Amino acid sequence: PRAHLAAYVNSYNLPVLEGNPDLSAVYAYTKAKHRPPGSSALPLYWQRVRQLFALRRERFDDVIVAEPAYAPRLVRLARWLAPQRIIGFARDDGYARGLDVAIARHSARELHETEDVFRLLQPYGIGGVPPALHVVASPSVANRNSATSQGPIIGLHISARKPSQRWPAENFIQLASHLCREPGVSIKLFWSPGGAANALHPGDEDKAGVILAGLRKVAVEGVPTPDLRTLVDGLAQCDYVICSDGGAMHLAAGLGKPLVCLFGKSESARWYPWGVDFELLQKASGEVGDISVEEVCSAFQRLAQRVTAA
Repeated sequence: PRAHLAAYVNSYNLPVLEGNPDLSAVYAYTKAKHRPPGSSALPLYWQRVRQLFALRRERFDDVIVAEPAYAPRLVRLARWLAPQRIIGFARDDGYARGLDVAIARHSARELHETEDVFRLLQPYGIGGVPPALHVVASPSVANRNSATSQGPIIGLHISARKPSQRWPAENFIQLASHLCREPGVSIKLFWSPGGAANALHPGDEDKAGVILAGLRKVAVEGVPTPDLRTLVDGLAQCDYVICSDGGAMHLAAGLGKPLVCLFGKSESARWYPWGVDFELLQKASGEVGDISVEEVCSAFQRLAQRVTAA
């Protein structure tokens, strides 16, 4: 409780930890590829250099390289900060140059990614089952209280980086239409804005347009999410979330939202949503597109019954 706990992240991922009461400070830098269009990268590099010197003056006792594998570039960066010790994962062959405390990745049994990375806290005598994830919405966003409203808000997140994780637009139209047959139910539709041809951040503007056009008679709100803060605050207002495996799923879990998650070729035993009630659907083909609307509807019904009973 008396420790000063700081995190060093890039600006794109900052909303994952921003406002978290368990942290004393969050330092963020901006990658060149995330800078505003038309701006120079030089000021960003200069700002990062100044920031690293400021971090070095903090005189940290420990630096934890919280990567899921040995990361020599980050170990060198941690060494430059001059802490008393650096904690991180060794390579599979045990190689761990630059680490003062090297922890081997666990291979004796299947572990969730959260359990595995949690093992970096062994030097502090911290073990057991990791707690639930914790993501914090903006102070202006109040989680909606279903008990004082007509019905639940269901979040549908339609974007997925991997093609095997993508569910067709017509499936989302059928699903939303079915869910809204229940009185008071409303839908928030989330997607990454922009066109599919954008090499840096492929978007789903066209797909979202098709879905919204097919749901004109349904209570649905379109929520494009140009950044993680918009996504976090939007998900915080939902009572349930239905989405493919990916970042949005883990953010929803961090917000404590019950989930129906659609898995493609990901290892579901390692990446299922941690710390929340969920229904997981995955086909032997490894294609999310092979999961039927009926299966998702049934999974949501089972989940809602458990949540209501609890």
